[in-house]
Amino acid sequence: MSGPPFDDDYSSDTRSPIEALTNVEFEKCVLGQILVYDAWQLYASMGIGPDDFWKEEHKGIIKAAEAVHASGVSPDPVLVRQRGGDTIAISNCMDGCVKPREENAKWMLLQLRELNRARSIYYLTQSLDESLTKRGRSAQDIVAEHLEELDAVVQNTTDSNLVLSVDEQFRAVQHLAKTRNTGRRVWLGLLALDTVIDGLSPGEILGLAARPGIGKTLWMGRYMHSVLEYDIPTLMFSLEMPTGQIVTRLLQPQFGWSRSDALENLANDKVTIESYREKFKDLHICDKAGLSVTEMEAITQRLKKTHDIGLVLIDHLGLVGGHENLRPYERTSTNSRQIKDLAKRCDVSVVLAVQVSREAGGDGSTPLTLSSTRDSGVTEEVVDYLVGLHRPERNLSMPIDQKAKFEDVVMARVLKNRHGSVGAECAVHINPLTLEWTERPNLYQPIVPRSRQ
Repeated sequence: MSGPPFDDDYSSDTRSPIEALTNVEFEKCVLGQILVYDAWQLYASMGIGPDDFWKEEHKGIIKAAEAVHASGVSPDPVLVRQRGGDTIAISNCMDGCVKPREENAKWMLLQLRELNRARSIYYLTQSLDESLTKRGRSAQDIVAEHLEELDAVVQNTTDSNLVLSVDEQFRAVQHLAKTRNTGRRVWLGLLALDTVIDGLSPGEILGLAARPGIGKTLWMGRYMHSVLEYDIPTLMFSLEMPTGQIVTRLLQPQFGWSRSDALENLANDKVTIESYREKFKDLHICDKAGLSVTEMEAITQRLKKTHDIGLVLIDHLGLVGGHENLRPYERTSTNSRQIKDLAKRCDVSVVLAVQVSREAGGDGSTPLTLSSTRDSGVTEEVVDYLVGLHRPERNLSMPIDQKAKFEDVVMARVLKNRHGSVGAECAVHINPLTLEWTERPNLYQPIVPRSRQ
């Protein structure tokens, strides 16, 4: 399906100009992907709508798919037909449809929108020609009106309407200042880090970098507990661990149970669904493996409409899907940038777990540096804050008395802070049985930001 949608040699083209300014095969392919391969969320995250299509029956299919999705289920051929989609058109779209890939889907939708803009401009040109032929008004007035209409088409089909004027700029910063203490800023609940980072605001990303087994997922659980105390609805994308394991880790510190006790008590109905709902009613978990950032954004946007999501947790970056044709470094870099876009477009705070390689993190006993995430693409450039985790007790050459001092202790260090100091440390003892947290201020030297000294 490569090549231009129409030939440059118009002398041999018997189609009308409008027919030449369309690509019916593209339209059918996009609709077929939605119906056959459940790609609605992929295209919905890009803002697909009826105006992106030329054929009326194709517009009708998209409208029917929107109605099916609004009812809470994924559009499929049967449901779309029931909502008014043309039966023959649906069959034609499904014929020979290829499985979508994220980068190709974006390109195809872009082509449809470029053609849509071209058709809009053609209609305006025809209208101008008719107006000049009738000449009920001066040619100057007619052309001026035409240019205004043409500018409106460009405004509606480009990002030019996203540029903020000076008044809008001031209102944006004024809103930030007024909601600084009343807005939904995310706090971890550890004084040493909260004092330096000063809360995670909507649109910002906090990266948690560590070797495997150091405690990234445990810190994600800590964030869940923290924000639920502040009534901030949270969505976690667990790309590695199934939901059952996540909930077990949430319940252990809540009741002071070991993992075995938690599972036994759950099996014996010692925890009721009512009590769990009362505590975690604002927590949402998606454990589908291999989700792309586009799919995660679509899910976030949908939940935000009904549950006002304020925080998104992603565990972890290396398992994010999409961009299968790219090399690992390029894929991770692209996903990192898209996660930043997700944070801004969805107006949510994001905590992103980043797994560093053995070359960068060693055995997990030594503090990480900003360069430790180099194998994770441009992650260190994209995140607003980067916190490195390590466990000193993993050092095999550490003296026995020191090893006992740091037993089950996770050290965290601020490696990047877009708004202030770096180097601040925090030590947390994590009970290996119950996963309960205890801050250990005697194991680090607190750093006070200059603005607070």
